[in-house]
Order: sequence, then C-alpha cells, then structure tokens
Amino acid sequence: MLDNQKKEQGERLKSFREEIGIKQGDFAEKLSLKQGSYSDIERGKNQIGANILTELANTFKLNTNWLLTGEGEPLKSNVELFEMAIPNVRLMDVNVYAGTGLLPDREIAEWIYVPELGNRRDYYGLHVKGNSMQPTIMNGDVVVCKKLDNPKNDFTHNKVYVVVTETEVKVKRVLAEREKKGCVSLESDNLSNEENQPQSVKFSEIRAMFEVVKRITSLG
Repeated sequence: MLDNQKKEQGERLKSFREEIGIKQGDFAEKLSLKQGSYSDIERGKNQIGANILTELANTFKLNTNWLLTGEGEPLKSNVELFEMAIPNVRLMDVNVYAGTGLLPDREIAEWIYVPELGNRRDYYGLHVKGNSMQPTIMNGDVVVCKKLDNPKNDFTHNKVYVVVTETEVKVKRVLAEREKKGCVSLESDNLSNEENQPQSVKFSEIRAMFEVVKRITSLG
C-alpha cells in the first residue's frame, strides 16, 4: 500500500514539474536535492519528506494535499503562475523568416518567462531571420505568438502573423484580399527592398497561423 502511494505521489510530482516546464535537475536544485535523490522520488522509490513538502509549498505554491492524496488542485487557491515566475512561453528551436521562408525540420522546445503574459502557457517564441519586417520586427528578434484555432475566421486584417504553409514559415503582415475570395496577402513592412513583394496565399494552403503578440529584442 505504501509503495503504491509513493509511486502515485511521485507521478503527481513529475506531472506538476513537467507542466510548469522545469527540467528535473533544475527542479531538484531548487529543492536543495541531488538529481539522483529527486529522481528516486519521482519514480516512487523514496518518500517525500516533510522538509521537501514545505519547500514545494513555499517555492512553488504547490497544494501538498493534492500531492499526497490526489484531492483538490495542484496549485494553492488564488495563486497565479506569474507570482512564481514560472516560464510561460515555449521557445522553439526554429527560425521564422522575414523574407523567404523555410519549413523547419525540427522543433526542440525550452521555456522562457515573460511577466506580462501572466499564467497563460499557450504561447510560442520563434527566432526571426531577415529584415523584411523592419522596423516592426528586426533581424535576430524573438516573436512571441499565439496559435489561431481557425485562421480564416480568427485572423484580423492588417496585423502581423507567423504563417505556416507546406513549404514555408514566414512572419508577415496579413491583409484580406477583397478581389480574391479565400485568399490573404502576406506583406512586408520594409518597403525599401524591391524584392519584398506581396504574396497571395489561399487559406487552404495555410497549415497554421500564429498571432504575434510581443517582440523580444534580447533574452539576456
């Protein structure tokens, strides 16, 4: 019975850690534990001690009753994630091009913390390459964006989006095309380069669209 309890508690602790986007070694360090000792807790080999419970409650605002019994919610009532500076933007190892786009072949995520986004954790961060969106977005910036559930219905005329097609990932200003039903125009803000011509794209060709909500000029 005790072994089952330790296993269930370890599984709940692991799910909480993964939900807030902290690596096992970093999480163990915050609890003043060696990674091996903490790993044994997640695997149900070691019991969660009283001092660890206290640290979890104080540092992460974790509801220890939920951790021990599974009852209630993981976080203490009325606690927002931004109060704990928990990472809330998934930073993708992908370049989005302000110019000619290329579809990325890998997406390796880590998490960063953007305070003004609060406790929402459905944002993505993408690295920008190219200068076609200057001065709105500069080469080397990271754009924080949120995926649209239905691009055709949810996009707003003349706003900046990351647009994903079968062959490209681009950050562009998106305008509705009145003369071409079911199409949008992807346009650049940098008009000094003659190569930055509008591109007409059918909604049927768009795999995903992300609204750009913030530009980050430095992650340092």
